[in-house]
Amino acid sequence: MSTELTNLLAKTFISRPDAKAIQHPQGHYTLHARYNSHGVEVERYPWDRASIDAHLAGTKTFGHYLLGQDDRVKFFAFDIDLEKPEPAKGDKPPVKYFYPAATGEDAWGGEKIEFNPREAWLNRAHPARPWMKYQFKMTASKLMKVIHEDLELPCAAAYSGGKGIHVYAFTGPISAAEAREGARIVLETLDEWKPSRGENFFKHNDQDFLTGYPNLSIEVFPKQDSLEGKDLGNLMRLPLGRNLKSKDPTFFIDMSSAMAEMRPVDPIWALTTGAGNPWAVCNG
Repeated sequence: MSTELTNLLAKTFISRPDAKAIQHPQGHYTLHARYNSHGVEVERYPWDRASIDAHLAGTKTFGHYLLGQDDRVKFFAFDIDLEKPEPAKGDKPPVKYFYPAATGEDAWGGEKIEFNPREAWLNRAHPARPWMKYQFKMTASKLMKVIHEDLELPCAAAYSGGKGIHVYAFTGPISAAEAREGARIVLETLDEWKPSRGENFFKHNDQDFLTGYPNLSIEVFPKQDSLEGKDLGNLMRLPLGRNLKSKDPTFFIDMSSAMAEMRPVDPIWALTTGAGNPWAVCNG
């Protein structure tokens, strides 16, 4: 493993070095700890170089708790996820999603095809995948433009290995409350997303399948201002490595490539040079 990359991930993402979460094959995370025969926590396993190296190698997958014990974080993030169809509930009609049968200008006024975005994403040969990549990357690009130009913060986008991508705004150590305010400013400046569930989940204002993004949702991290009354805050999967549920590798995204493409880019470049200009071309 690259010592530089290991150090960079620790410096950029980990605010809570004394605790981490481990992902299980079913996809869920639990605190990485040793328990006695009664299921009582005996010892927590902190972050160390071997853990990050194992994560990068894909032999284990870890999540990091965003808030440190001082209620400070190192970034705020937007988790852009694919929605799933919902059955009818009472008088509420079923939620359906569509993609255009044709591409480019032929999509306008053309045939629309109903699909399940999450199921389609798992099939690499599905004809809707270029459309979903376009929507993912366009959404990420809009968020990053505000982060980069309005807030003047370095940023990066990464494929989660599952049903979405993460957009990171690297603030350096600040209070979680300030980070959440930064995320709010980005969404309000963009003025395209409205709250759907509480303060952390958002849906697009335009629910037309061609002009809007009805098949996507955004989740904001961190989700709390402080750890008051809590031991650990919310967590995210550490970038790179492998998503154990989908078995997909994860990667930072080349934002200079075509919108319908999700190409990997050198992670060190993405977190250093590329974070300063997400649309620059990596020559490495």
